[in-house]
Amino acid sequence: MRAIALVALLTAVLTASAAGQESASNEAPLITGTPEWIERPTTIPHPPGNWWTRTDLPKEALVVLDCLVAPNGRLDCSIQSEEPPGWDFGQQALRLARDLRMAPTTREGEPTANRRHILRIPFRTE
Repeated sequence: MRAIALVALLTAVLTASAAGQESASNEAPLITGTPEWIERPTTIPHPPGNWWTRTDLPKEALVVLDCLVAPNGRLDCSIQSEEPPGWDFGQQALRLARDLRMAPTTREGEPTANRRHILRIPFRTE
């Protein structure tokens, strides 16, 4: 059975700045500072069905989510890109993003509510 791991999810990905990234939507400004995370997953949610135990999954995948930060810090995300496509890594990233909550300000003091954050989630199969 193969395990699915999130590469550096709880460290580099969640602390990386979105500076220089363009949002798929211009409705809300993009956060340029480094987010602080109030809540983040400690385990990977178990996907439905047999996805988790598939032996034909690609060895690596990258999902980019475009997320709107709610006033309570929860993220409302959409899939901006998924490589390789067609393997449901995007859906798994959306499930994971539901467990995240961002602080009201970035480390630099920038407000986060009603702003967008580009979240990159790498996956690795073992």
